[in-house]
Amino acid sequence: MDQLKEKILRSFKKQNQLGKIYRVSVKSIVSEKRTLSLKAKFNIFLILVVCAAGLIALSMNYSLFLSWVLIFLFLGLFIRFIYKSMKNRFGNPITGRPIEVEIRSFILRNNLYELSNGYLLDEIDISYEENQDDVQVFILKNGGSKFDKVAEDCGNYLESALGLQLHSKNITLEGVRYTFLKYKIERKEVSHMALEEIDKKIDIYGDIKLNLDRNYSMIINGVSGSGKSYFLYYLITEFARRRFANNDEGMEYSKLFIIDPKMSDLYKLGQSLPENHVGTTLEEAFDMVEEFTRIMEQRKQIYSKSTGYDMTMLSLGYPPMLLVIDEYSSLIALMDKKEKERFEKAIGNIARLGRQLSMGIWICLQQASSEFISTGIREQLVNKCYMGANISQESAKMTFNRSVGDLPVVTEVGEGIISIDGKEPVLFQAPKFNRPVQDVIQPILKHVGEQYRLDIKE
Repeated sequence: MDQLKEKILRSFKKQNQLGKIYRVSVKSIVSEKRTLSLKAKFNIFLILVVCAAGLIALSMNYSLFLSWVLIFLFLGLFIRFIYKSMKNRFGNPITGRPIEVEIRSFILRNNLYELSNGYLLDEIDISYEENQDDVQVFILKNGGSKFDKVAEDCGNYLESALGLQLHSKNITLEGVRYTFLKYKIERKEVSHMALEEIDKKIDIYGDIKLNLDRNYSMIINGVSGSGKSYFLYYLITEFARRRFANNDEGMEYSKLFIIDPKMSDLYKLGQSLPENHVGTTLEEAFDMVEEFTRIMEQRKQIYSKSTGYDMTMLSLGYPPMLLVIDEYSSLIALMDKKEKERFEKAIGNIARLGRQLSMGIWICLQQASSEFISTGIREQLVNKCYMGANISQESAKMTFNRSVGDLPVVTEVGEGIISIDGKEPVLFQAPKFNRPVQDVIQPILKHVGEQYRLDIKE
């Protein structure tokens, strides 16, 4: 019985046309003094004409059947007119469009409108578009409305009103676009990784992937306890186990290099790799960067002789290479002015030329700061991530070129904000290890290290 009732109610509901933009207004609800629309005036005129025709036909002894038909037609039109008027007045949640009712209630609850003598003087300019997988809510800035200033602060309130997950917020001069997902993205859980993988894309969260055949250089920052380290372990292991066909028609693993000046957990994990793949001292850091630069120059020469256009060295049969620098700020703090300039120039070149040469760099630190990362380097790191809540204003600006208020709100450990290929920053949950991390990744790094040593011997 309940299913039949729900089916009947659903048949009365208007449905949104996918891809069509609908504007939401509370004018018909809050205005006390309203002038009738042309359509309403025509409906009233039609009702009166039918009523008059029925009465005339009845009084002049015309066909009794015709008279009653006209009277019933009058009653039908009259009831329909009253129903439409009441629906427009109160926004019936049963027959109203999905989403529109929730947004209208959001406007009413938060008093995002202004009345003057019963007339609607001003209201927030809000529209929505329903798509297959998401709902886009647009709040326009009209330049003169008092509600323009709240347009950028509606994300969490709309999330609660719609009951949908806020995915991203895009701010332009014209207004703000909020994207809400119609489905819940499941956090990736990791209990096992195979020793090798040939996919060029690393899964992160939902449809967020890091493509090794594009620019995969990245800045990763976040305070202690935010889950940044575990996310980094996952990314490093996923990169290291990638294996691709090389020019000798064999298979070769991606090349991983790690600099950890504090000799922390990342250094411990890297002990399975050959000595020249892991560094802790300033001298080792410079040696590794210089080796990267030497290989980069070799690859430039090879690429210049290739016949293809807009290719990468990976597509030409050369494995991707990655330099991971943990605690970047601590490393920079050890350098004098000349050393810092020399080091930053080399890092900038790797980041700038990395895409076509399939060479990337990941810079990891707690808080991005102009004191440690130059603008030139930051602009080349098109993939950006911040783990944890309470991002500082400087980190928001340095990482995403946004203010704190323009970014999604992080509430949980292991949650963060990420931007891939320079796209709009979105909320994400880092993959979660449901076994001790060392049990999952150490066998892979040990296996990869053995392969590196075999490659060196050959």
